[in-house]
Amino acid sequence: MRILRRFGPRGRYYERPQDDWVCGHLADGCPCRQGPDARGNCRAGPVCQPERKQDRWECRRSHQEGGPCENGPLPDGSCCLAQEPCVPKASLRKQRRRATAWLSALTVGLLAIILTGGVANEYLMPGRLASQHANLTDCQSCHANVKPRKLGWLHGLAENAGGAKESAALCTACHDVGPQLFSPHTAPVAQLAEMTRLRMANVEDGEGRLWVNRLKFAFPNASKSGGSSEIFCATCHQEHKGSFGNLTEVSNDRCQTCHAGKFGRFEASHPAFVNYPFARRTPIIFDHQSHFGKHFPDVGARPGESANVPEMCETCHVPDGNGRYMSERSFDDMCAGCHSGDILGQTLASGPKGTNFLSVPGLDVETLRERGIDIGAWPDFSEADITPFMRSLLASVLDGRDIAAEVSGLDLLDLRDADAADLEKVETLAWAVKRLLLDIERDGLPAAMGAGAPARENMAEHRQMALMVGVMSHDVISAANREWLPDLEQDLDRHDAGMATRSFEELQAQQEDNSTRVPEDPPQDDAAALAADGVDGDGLILDGEASETGGLILDEGSPAEETGADALLNAPAGETDPSEGADILAGDDSLAEGDILGDDDSGEPSDMDALLSAPAGVSDGDDGGGLLVEEDSPAGDDTGGGLILAEDEPAGLEDLLGEGASGESGQETSATLGEQQEEQRFDPEDWAVFGGWYRQDYTIRYRPTGHEDPFLKTWLDYSSRASTPQEETLRLPVFEALSDPGAVGRCMKCHSVDTDGKARSVRWQPFDPASVDSRFTRFSHDPHISAVGEKGCASCHALSTGADTFLKSYEQGNPEIHSPNFSPLDKATCSGCHTEKAAGEECTLCHQYHTQGISLPLVQTELPK
Repeated sequence: MRILRRFGPRGRYYERPQDDWVCGHLADGCPCRQGPDARGNCRAGPVCQPERKQDRWECRRSHQEGGPCENGPLPDGSCCLAQEPCVPKASLRKQRRRATAWLSALTVGLLAIILTGGVANEYLMPGRLASQHANLTDCQSCHANVKPRKLGWLHGLAENAGGAKESAALCTACHDVGPQLFSPHTAPVAQLAEMTRLRMANVEDGEGRLWVNRLKFAFPNASKSGGSSEIFCATCHQEHKGSFGNLTEVSNDRCQTCHAGKFGRFEASHPAFVNYPFARRTPIIFDHQSHFGKHFPDVGARPGESANVPEMCETCHVPDGNGRYMSERSFDDMCAGCHSGDILGQTLASGPKGTNFLSVPGLDVETLRERGIDIGAWPDFSEADITPFMRSLLASVLDGRDIAAEVSGLDLLDLRDADAADLEKVETLAWAVKRLLLDIERDGLPAAMGAGAPARENMAEHRQMALMVGVMSHDVISAANREWLPDLEQDLDRHDAGMATRSFEELQAQQEDNSTRVPEDPPQDDAAALAADGVDGDGLILDGEASETGGLILDEGSPAEETGADALLNAPAGETDPSEGADILAGDDSLAEGDILGDDDSGEPSDMDALLSAPAGVSDGDDGGGLLVEEDSPAGDDTGGGLILAEDEPAGLEDLLGEGASGESGQETSATLGEQQEEQRFDPEDWAVFGGWYRQDYTIRYRPTGHEDPFLKTWLDYSSRASTPQEETLRLPVFEALSDPGAVGRCMKCHSVDTDGKARSVRWQPFDPASVDSRFTRFSHDPHISAVGEKGCASCHALSTGADTFLKSYEQGNPEIHSPNFSPLDKATCSGCHTEKAAGEECTLCHQYHTQGISLPLVQTELPK
């Protein structure tokens, strides 16, 4: 560094560092006295300016320059010494200024190049974004004032430094926090007030109530001077803290800037829990107390069933995907070992194992015929009821008329006391049933239910209808119609034309024939032959003298109505009067109603059961009471046309009545017995053991296929909803029939029903963690599972010791009224670990700010053109 010369009266030169230029001779140690001008021009010239005194010129060179020169001025008065011109040089200051200017220009140029390029945002970002936002590359994605053009950030700085609300609105473009975007806890103020009121109602007076009061909001930034009560996203969520920054981390101090009260340590200032975490009853009806105390021990005591008993809580409960809540395993893993038989009907002690869907209801056909009411062909032995499903279907046939309700007060199997109006309703019911069954056979069950052709674009309705009809085969209904109502189509055609049905015409003709028919008297000689020989060609005689038993005669010539069981029982024994058309000759004893036709060893008559079960083939020498049938006498033999029973074949009522009662030959009777034996070998319910449709007892039934049977599930959901009072009237019986705990499938044995007014909702699924979107409190099971110790889940969840009223709470439909199996959690259970130095006690550790939850909506993407 060059040191300036000392300043003084004897000094040679005074340097001026503030000047921009210095003399070029400065480096040689003899700079010019005047130095360069302000522009850097050399000002070299005479060393002095001689002064004339009288007639002489005197040198005026200063002492700094060495004093007056020896030669003095020239005669013309000019200085004899002239300085040599130089090239001035820039001073140190000017050099620094030049360097600063060039560096500044270079910096500005480089910045202009960088900030107008594609990497400008990377250089301007104050810190790396969190990993959740790493895909955001433009500042304008989060900052409203930044324009999407070159140097847009500069425009934003110059325009306005505010824009917090506008920037928060950009956050909600991706994050859905509900309609109340910037209100406290993103919830309506009225809702927060109601939650506070409910909280106040659940706490006792004293510390708890004071604590709730401290939760009330007191906005510090809301004032009369125009402050805002809205809370924007950046108030709590701070970005640019690095890739591993926690966006949800909020300090306790930040929470307490809005709340009126200040909180200290969790153990000291947090109030006691109130019935936590039981806010409502569980969707699945599972009584832990009864299972632990009764059912599991009973199952474990049975041989081979101990494997069905769970060993620990984790057998049924596992953490969900996020580890926050405990979810249930599937039905097959938890319940099938004990409850599959309930669903499949294997545990039903009596009654059908299928759901009654369609039926031909039992009617008092005899009374209807006597009253002259024409309902066509109808099964005489049906005792089926009108199913709840048919009630709605019959109403659709009759344009909304609920005929099932109109006849509900009648005993359809005994209409002897019914008046004309009631019989008219029964007639309407019969024809509606026939029309319904024919419509289903022709057009299908969906058409009978009022469903049109399935829309191509609405497959949901198509699938729902397919499930509601259970994909019923056409053969199911057509075979039922042919068997139960053989003249169905013809009966309906004649009824619509105002004509009587064929079966009704035949019945009327038979009644007229019976009323005008006069019985013919047998010849006297035939009657004498009967009395003398015991056998006549007109019937079968079991004579006391000939066969050592009583006797029976079925006279071919007798009217068909006189050869029935009543005539057989009521006719006096030994009747020989041909004018009476006698059918029975039985020894000497008179035959009373219910007596055996003949004598036995005791001489006492036996009952009708003995008569019907008497072995065939009793010979003349048999001494047992019963029927004496000649073994070698073929049907139609001269010894008598009538009844012949083969050996070793039981004699039933049809065999007893024989041809005279039914009008059919012996060959046809044998065929009928064969069909009955075939029917006995076939059990429809065993055939449908794996589920599906089957016919039995004049009823078409559906048997569940297993758990989550789509037919039962769809009908329960459908019948639980109604938009009109009429729909409610018709659907409610279906829902009540299917939701009975003892109904087929036993769905409501485990699935609860919630009611809201008249609306019903079947809770098919257990607790769904995804459904929790409006809680202030949150708890994650995953980090606690390994820290609870040997007791496991029982460390926090202990069975309640009071009365077991768990199942009682499900008898009503309000889910808020419940009686949990487990005792509520105590604050001491949590405070043992959650301290400032241990597990932490921050507010946001257990409480979430957004009560409505946060979701990420799908991006709207157009299809490529």
